[in-house]
Amino acid sequence: FMKQQFALQKDFILPRLRALGIVGQLPGFQGNVPIQLKHMFHDVNITRQGGTGWMDSLDPLFDRISDMYMKTLIGEFGTDHW
Repeated sequence: FMKQQFALQKDFILPRLRALGIVGQLPGFQGNVPIQLKHMFHDVNITRQGGTGWMDSLDPLFDRISDMYMKTLIGEFGTDHW
């Protein structure tokens, strides 16, 4: 499902918005991570929410993951969006 949504955004939605002169809006990293990350980084501040986890934005690992997320997002979609 997520791969299909990613492809839809990249191949159809953003190109169509750009063709119409509209600036697209893509999500930033919100802190939702696999709960298993806590087993790899024992000191990370993650709150369990069902089968996933929410990382505290003040945790040092949050910055590292959000930087990787944004580099991937910009690499795939470019920089002409919010």
